[in-house]
Amino acid sequence: LMPGTTRANEFISRDENEHLQFAHTLYRVYCREYKKSLSNDQIHAIIKNAVDEVKDFIDASFECDLPNLKIEDLKKYVESTADVIAEGFGAPVIYGSVNPLEWMALISLTVVTNFHEKNPTQYGKADAGSNFGEEEDF
Repeated sequence: LMPGTTRANEFISRDENEHLQFAHTLYRVYCREYKKSLSNDQIHAIIKNAVDEVKDFIDASFECDLPNLKIEDLKKYVESTADVIAEGFGAPVIYGSVNPLEWMALISLTVVTNFHEKNPTQYGKADAGSNFGEEEDF
């Protein structure tokens, strides 16, 4: 329907997932290296604060439900994403929300590009022989 918008959303989702994976990895390396970590309560407080801000933004941005997108479903999606983030940092889930926007999960799937249909845009490995891992020094 709108291939440009769809493609932009795929790029955004891909990049945000990469950022999140990097943040989780960096946190684990930091905790191991410096023998320090945040408590579950601290992790939850940070995430809850962010979720509250996003919910306030949603309330300020939408006066009513949109076709096929209810405001409450959008807020539940934010909560379910926050739970994934919390678990990635080693904390238990906060909200226990289930993603009501199933189509959002499809955006974050690995996209395999048909070379003849469009240009591939997936990230490539910088060095296929690299042995970088969590145990490496930065």
